Formats: sequence, C-alpha cells, structure tokens
Amino acid sequence: MKTLDNFAIKDNKIHLNKYAIIIRHYKAIDKENYTDKIHYVDEEDAKELEVNVVPKHKLLELISKIELDNSQYSYMEGIELKTQDFNREIAEIASYGSYEAYQASLPEYVDNFMLDVDCRMSMLEMGI
Repeated sequence: MKTLDNFAIKDNKIHLNKYAIIIRHYKAIDKENYTDKIHYVDEEDAKELEVNVVPKHKLLELISKIELDNSQYSYMEGIELKTQDFNREIAEIASYGSYEAYQASLPEYVDNFMLDVDCRMSMLEMGI
C-alpha cells in the first residue's frame, strides 16, 4: 500500500522521499512529556535535520531513521504535475504502475492546425 508521505513536490514535480525520520519533541527541559513526529524527507532534508536542526535544539532528539523502499515508484521521479490537487494526481499516477502506462493515459496532443483539418474533413464528409 502506498502512502503519499513517500512523495514530495518540488518545483511542481514529483520527488521520492528517501527516509522516514522519527524526532522526539519534548515539552520541557525535564524531558518527561514528549510527542514523536515522523518526518518524510529526501537525502538533503535528512542531512539538514541530523546536522543542523536536532543537535542544536535541546528539546529535540533523533529516535530513528528508516530508509523507505520506493523502488516501485521510481518511474514517478521528476514527473511534472498538471493540477494543484497533488494528492489526487500522485495517487492517480501511482495507480498506472509504470511511466509508459501513465503516458498512454494522457490525452493526445492536438494542435490548432490538426483541429482545423479534422473539422474541414468532417464537413466534406457530411457534404456541407
């Protein structure tokens, strides 16, 4: 089962997250009360969390770093999204299972010249 957390949107293109990092957020310095939050990140964001964010904050602690297996979605890397409903569009693209199947699902590009030719041919066939 796919989760949309496996994907990130950068420059309106799909990118795959590489890690699920669990960071513990303490409520106070005594570190008795806390909440754990999962961050789905790529290589660059993982390094940022591990090097610049967590070590410099007394109320944060890195609990675990899990590498995500996104091999079944590798074909989605770099696909440009066409709508602003990212979740629906990503789910739809993932449902095709391959880049070729996704490409085949797209409407065929037709320019104005071809539309004009088709219209004229239809008019000739109908005797107009």
